[in-house]
Amino acid sequence: MNEKKTLKRKIIVSVIAISILLTSTYLFFNANRANEENMPLREYEVFRDDITAGITVDGNVFLPYTSHYFNVPVQLEEVYVRKGDTVKAGDKIAKAVGDELEDPYLYAKLDGIVISVPSVEGEMTAGKPIVAQIGDPKKIGAQIKLSQSDIGEVEIGQLVQFTLSAYPTQTLEGKIRQIQLAPTNANPLEYTAYASIEADDLLLLEGMTFSAELIQKQVKDVLCLSNKAIQLKEGKQIVFLMDEEGNLFEQEIQTGFSDGRYSEILSGLSEGDIVYVEG
Repeated sequence: MNEKKTLKRKIIVSVIAISILLTSTYLFFNANRANEENMPLREYEVFRDDITAGITVDGNVFLPYTSHYFNVPVQLEEVYVRKGDTVKAGDKIAKAVGDELEDPYLYAKLDGIVISVPSVEGEMTAGKPIVAQIGDPKKIGAQIKLSQSDIGEVEIGQLVQFTLSAYPTQTLEGKIRQIQLAPTNANPLEYTAYASIEADDLLLLEGMTFSAELIQKQVKDVLCLSNKAIQLKEGKQIVFLMDEEGNLFEQEIQTGFSDGRYSEILSGLSEGDIVYVEG
């Protein structure tokens, strides 16, 4: 009799345990299914733009200048210009007295802006000390700082895109025209390159700072998609689109150039398509 009660008790316990297990399994899978159904979808739109890869550097606007000085020892009697003055070729810059002077006046050699006046009135000069430096606005350019790891990636004629602190919403372009192979700074090691800069109608002044990108490769006006939306499956690149009934389906695509964030879309998608990613 006791054996029958014990067996019956074991059967009841087993049934309860199995019921609990089945219930837990059901709840687990249904919870997962619910989570999958409610999983948020991230959307990425296919758009048309340029994709650019390059090196980010900084620097400042540079105004090439011509130094003006007397060729013989003199005493400066008068200096007619100050830093920031605008002068024209032939304007008098300074007057001096000296035994060897044929003409007491020093004249501007070009139209431009006075960027420095190192000498002062009454000063006795020996040799050829600089009286004034005049910059040529027509030749205004960019002075770019390069680290030793960047110098090998720069070449004459390379395209540069500038964003000036003074005009943060505009992008200006130029080209590398000179590279100084001797370092301009020893600690840290730093080199300098000079580039043209197309300012259009913007006012550029000596010393304005900028960030710039030295373009290594660029594709223009192409279909673009975030790399976050592209998946790899069995060696193929795929994305997920949504049909009219709201169901996701796979779409194979081909990509071209990428800058690490966005990829050029060669086939499989059109401008304005929305790509979906779960999670």
